[in-house]
Amino acid sequence: MLRSEDPRFLRGEGRYLDNIAVEGALWAVFIRSIFPHARVLGVDATAARSEPGVVAVLVADDLGLAPQPPSGTVEGGTGEEIEGPFLREVLARDVVRFVGEPIAVVIAETREQAIDASEAVTVEYDPLDATVDPEASCEAGAPLLWPGFGTNVCSAISRNWDEDPLEAAEVVVEGRFVNQRLAPVPMEPNAICVVPGPDDTFTVWVSTQVPFDVRNDVAEALGVSREKVRTIAPDVGGGFGAKLQIYPEYLAVARAAQLLGRPVRWSETRSESMLSLTHGRAQVQRVRIGATREGRVVGLRADVLADVGAYPIAAFLPTNTANMISGCYSIPKISYRVRCVVTNTTPIGPYRGAGRPEASAAIE
Repeated sequence: MLRSEDPRFLRGEGRYLDNIAVEGALWAVFIRSIFPHARVLGVDATAARSEPGVVAVLVADDLGLAPQPPSGTVEGGTGEEIEGPFLREVLARDVVRFVGEPIAVVIAETREQAIDASEAVTVEYDPLDATVDPEASCEAGAPLLWPGFGTNVCSAISRNWDEDPLEAAEVVVEGRFVNQRLAPVPMEPNAICVVPGPDDTFTVWVSTQVPFDVRNDVAEALGVSREKVRTIAPDVGGGFGAKLQIYPEYLAVARAAQLLGRPVRWSETRSESMLSLTHGRAQVQRVRIGATREGRVVGLRADVLADVGAYPIAAFLPTNTANMISGCYSIPKISYRVRCVVTNTTPIGPYRGAGRPEASAAIE
């Protein structure tokens, strides 16, 4: 079967975000944290605002946007609350929790001018102890990302954990397996362009796998009905799950377009993409499997520790791992425990199977 879209791609006629011409569009460049964990004592944008072409330099207070909630599976957060632990500010206000977290955004007439001006923004930090290893993050005395919560373990589920599925086993094999953290690295990095129209309408061009989710969240952030926001995902140069998120940069760009009354666009650099596009996998699995000497499997016990990064936006992923831990095999007794732990690293999101390949790796 011939694919109808191939000829234009082969001719170099794809329509990616940077190919979309928007007259009069301003460019956004984000100032990002250089520390994995620190208090933000102040942002000085005085010099940047006087740079050529600069229209605005915005921080959290300028945007006035509600923080993004954690995954609905996280303890202390239902996915609907706007108070409590694990909330993520669109632009970091008081604390940064991973290298690359956005703190401010420069809006200028050209991308080059915005980049130049961004280098004139000064952020004053008070560095804090950081934790980047999920196993160490669970130990007593580990630096806490949310001290008021009392632990870095943000979510835990288990099934038959108090039972021994290996009691009838004559042979037991066990191991510790690391399903390593990875960066998705799509061909086209993250990008968005928000174009304000008459009567509080907005056209949103965005490189996403979930245009309707983007529409809904942008409308809510801007205080308009969903019918006022038209979201268009043109040719998306790769996503693999990493473009299932509503990134804070999307909301910051949308608010900037609303405040300034002009189109605003942002395209991630490759370096930014390695830091701020959600990562994948990041599990430590301790697995024990028991069988008779004839080779009949009698039970499996799996302890999964999932690093969810600085903000637990996808703590549901290890549940998929637990649900599929038996793979294609007949295993009569299974017990498992899944713990999600926050670390001072890029947040984890779905990536090519969303927890299922991690289960396949474990059982094999």
